Amino acid sequence: MHITHRLFAATLVAMSGASVMVAMTQPGNNDFALVLPAACGAFIAGIASAPLYGLPGRPGAVTAAIGALFSTALGAAIAGLGLGLVTAEPMIFLLAPVIVGASIIGMPQVLLVWIVSIAGAHLVMWFLRSTPDHAD
Repeated sequence: MHITHRLFAATLVAMSGASVMVAMTQPGNNDFALVLPAACGAFIAGIASAPLYGLPGRPGAVTAAIGALFSTALGAAIAGLGLGLVTAEPMIFLLAPVIVGASIIGMPQVLLVWIVSIAGAHLVMWFLRSTPDHAD
């Protein structure tokens, strides 16, 4: 995968991570401070999972689903590790993927944002990869 495609996919995954974090915030809480770490963690995870997005057909949808699960867990762990280093609680990286996963399962608005944003990233990457000028 070309580096520009990888970075573009990582940016889409970062946008998804930030969107999911915004959907996870509760009124009255100061959770918006977590959006930037979530986006940074998702970007790094998106670099690793970029080749899984944008492949054609049913196998492409399956690999995108695997990429979504992988990038969500890894992005949350990276964001948690970064927050843990700042707050002197380095074990947060173990808890962050659990919190994000529980929020996706338990909060319908978070599930909707996660599915739509990751599916959107997959479709954008599929379009980019299927364009003759931009093929891998």
